[in-house]
Amino acid sequence: MYFFGTEEFFEEQLRKAVESGKNLSASFSQLERELKYNFICTDSLRRECLANLKAAGRKLEHQQPSYSGQHAAVV
Repeated sequence: MYFFGTEEFFEEQLRKAVESGKNLSASFSQLERELKYNFICTDSLRRECLANLKAAGRKLEHQQPSYSGQHAAVV
């Protein structure tokens, strides 16, 4: 279990989504939309969360080459 908003938290969320059969890119986009439009916080926290989400998406994409091809690329 990781703290909300950390890179590890988003990596875990994306990994769980992909392992349950969801598309990596679609899962990334959903989390990104939620952070941009539904999450109530300061702008600085929002920017930090978005940066961590992007880093987690790139990390997962590079760690799991089997996801690319079957699952669209992130960012």
